[in-house]
Amino acid sequence: MDESSLKAIKNTRTTSPIAREIQEHLYSNEDIRLGWIKDPAGRIDNEMADMLAKEAITSPQAEKLNIPVPRSNLKRELRKWAKQEWDKAVGGRTTHKIHPKVFLKPTNWPREVTIFVTGHGPFPSYLRRFHLHHSKFCTCGLTGSPLHYATVCPHTKEFHMTAPSPNYLTPWLRSATTNKGSKEKLVRLVRYLIAKESNIKETEA
Repeated sequence: MDESSLKAIKNTRTTSPIAREIQEHLYSNEDIRLGWIKDPAGRIDNEMADMLAKEAITSPQAEKLNIPVPRSNLKRELRKWAKQEWDKAVGGRTTHKIHPKVFLKPTNWPREVTIFVTGHGPFPSYLRRFHLHHSKFCTCGLTGSPLHYATVCPHTKEFHMTAPSPNYLTPWLRSATTNKGSKEKLVRLVRYLIAKESNIKETEA
């Protein structure tokens, strides 16, 4: 193998399909070694070239050529690792149901949609869970969850959407967070709940 070929293989930004394919093989097969022998006279026959190449790659003094991991491999391995971490994480399970895959680009949800999906906001059910409020109930008497305010609470009728059946909750959330009109309604709902938080939380007796 000549010097230019080795340089092409070593270059992680190479556009050569052949060089990229060789990089993939080298990355997955650590026992493969490549060598380059300079021919001053340009007249080394095949037998001599084979002997010198063998000597070059077996000699203790042989210079080791480090082939950087191709970017495609790094992206694939990072995505695989991130997916494993996302699958086994304890928190974020509602979000995981909507986005089970790991993407390199953000979802670009408005802040209010993130608050609604995670449930980390002005909801009595969340506040009670973290001992930030004495009760999980809305002033209407039902549990003050995000879904409650988006579907049945009498205080938020103007923001209501059709309530999903228990088995259809995940598709409902996925639709509500991708449909433009539904997202806008969730944004207005959460802003209303933040502004009227004292009116939706059950007061302590």
